[in-house]
Amino acid sequence: MKKNSGTKKLVVSLFIISTIAVFVAYIYYSSQNALNDPRIVPAKEKLLQYDRMMSELKYEEVFPLLDTVEKMIASISGYENSFELGVVYNNRGSSYLTLSINENDSLSKFKLLDLAEKNIQKSITIYQNWIDSTKDYKEEDFLKLISPIMSKDKALQNVKNLDDIIDNYVSERMLAKIETPRRLSVAYTNLGIITRHKFLQEESLECYRKALELWPDNHTARNNLNMLLDKPLEERSIIDQLFPKDRTKPDNQQEEAFE
Repeated sequence: MKKNSGTKKLVVSLFIISTIAVFVAYIYYSSQNALNDPRIVPAKEKLLQYDRMMSELKYEEVFPLLDTVEKMIASISGYENSFELGVVYNNRGSSYLTLSINENDSLSKFKLLDLAEKNIQKSITIYQNWIDSTKDYKEEDFLKLISPIMSKDKALQNVKNLDDIIDNYVSERMLAKIETPRRLSVAYTNLGIITRHKFLQEESLECYRKALELWPDNHTARNNLNMLLDKPLEERSIIDQLFPKDRTKPDNQQEEAFE
């Protein structure tokens, strides 16, 4: 199935932008919060630096940065198995994917696609495990889990508003229960693009369908699916752009801007 190469690159570029937007939204708004866990702030700041590097097309420079962020997050008690590591792996996979799109040598391109797929698969595993392990959690469950961990952490011993920081951590986890399925949807969309460039169309179709099951409003997944099915691409209405859905509500509880 032949496609216009310019269209392919445009769609992938738009997807990379949307990937960063979805994942960095959480990081950006959390970083502005004075109640943010001070142990995780440096890692979030570096992820904002990753966003800037990507926008400046400094693709090769992001890998050492992401390696550092991964080590930082993995070393913080209470975050070892959390969804934040999925963000790191998805960003790394997105970076390899971006490099592969711009690679003309076929052998090098497929090596980059393999690296992209390995990292995206890891992000999918992390997201899915976190979703499964916290699906029945309520605020009191997160509080019971994290309160003794933070209270005993030497890095937080002299923090005066520790109770407020713990409460904010719990609030972030509750919001993450809504947002992480969308992150997982974006990761599946990424995997769909990778498999499409490997000429594995059936696998690619399945990835896009999984992405839309997780997040029906995933516009990028829908248009990539349309592309494979030879359907016209859909444009987002001005209403959708001006009145985006409430990110704090599950997708099955969203209200329409207009009837």
